[in-house]
Amino acid sequence: MYEDISFFYPNTYLFPSKEIVFYNIDAISGDLRWERLKVIREIVRQSRKIIVTAVDNLTSSYIPIELYREYTFKIVLGQQLSLHDISAKLIESGYERISTVVLKGQFSIRGGILDIFPPASSSPYRIELFGDEVDSIRTFNIETQKSIDKVQSVEVFPAKELILKKENVEKAVERIYEDFKHQQVMFSSKKDKERLENLSLNVEKSIEDLKGKGKL
Repeated sequence: MYEDISFFYPNTYLFPSKEIVFYNIDAISGDLRWERLKVIREIVRQSRKIIVTAVDNLTSSYIPIELYREYTFKIVLGQQLSLHDISAKLIESGYERISTVVLKGQFSIRGGILDIFPPASSSPYRIELFGDEVDSIRTFNIETQKSIDKVQSVEVFPAKELILKKENVEKAVERIYEDFKHQQVMFSSKKDKERLENLSLNVEKSIEDLKGKGKL
């Protein structure tokens, strides 16, 4: 259906279904995630388009579109930029901070240089600052790490469908602890020490993962 429609109307996008996994969610195919994010970016833009998708996607819940807009921004030449603030915002919107950018959804900061690879871009970008001002923006090769073309701006879009704002992470941790306390009482009354220990380990790991993603 997508191929037929796109033949007549080029501004057509295919929104693929999520993979169902029963383990670490980070193991989901990156290619599939980038395709979904690319279409979500087009949905956020107010222009006429056709989206082709499956019924299960229409019945799923998604984060508010305003949140995508809040975490979509442009970096332009001459702009004043705080690397500390942008680092926190990138982490909240699903980017991974590493030493060298080689994949989509990654960023690195070295001195006054910010490297970032937005999910909807074909190349990563190197942003050099002079003080707090954006002095240059270039695409670069991930294999050689050498700069290629100069550009005037770069659009940054979230790297994951779930945006973890700091306050949301704090609320989630608080609710997990509340539920854990309730389960503690239940298992203690049944004298089920082994299950209580396993639950405690799982809760601590979940909270550690949440805090790591939200950088609390």
